[in-house]
Amino acid sequence: MARKKVNLAYITNDVLRHITFKKRCSSMIKKVSELSTLYGVPACIVIYGPHEAKPKVWPSGLEAQRILQHFQELPELEQSKKNQEGFLQQWLRKHVEQLQKQEREIHELEMVVLMYEMMDDNGLHNMRVEDAISLVYLIDMRLKVLYEVAENAKATAGGA
Repeated sequence: MARKKVNLAYITNDVLRHITFKKRCSSMIKKVSELSTLYGVPACIVIYGPHEAKPKVWPSGLEAQRILQHFQELPELEQSKKNQEGFLQQWLRKHVEQLQKQEREIHELEMVVLMYEMMDDNGLHNMRVEDAISLVYLIDMRLKVLYEVAENAKATAGGA
């Protein structure tokens, strides 16, 4: 069952705030533990509390130091590579799709211009085979749309 949305506001009651902090700390530690176990990645968490003399560290202080040391030894590019790489791949995919869509639209517009030029000149002089095939396809698609519009108009007029 879904939980209701938590209101993110400062908890004014000191005791309630401290209890909530403890619960959320244990919840965060559990989540990091699950992530580390499920995906087999080294993970650690360090939580500083307002009423704690020492921070809570999971899995242990030495293990957390080892994980952080390993992370800090990585070059800066490697530290942020995963986020950047995924973002860039998604960005590239999106723009390639946009480019392909624009290329299709440009090709269709070129065929429309060619169709009108052909109608003015009354001929297919010096047309490439690929252009002729595209032009036939475009004319066929436009005729289908016109037939559908005519059929819908008949159905609407006949039903009224």
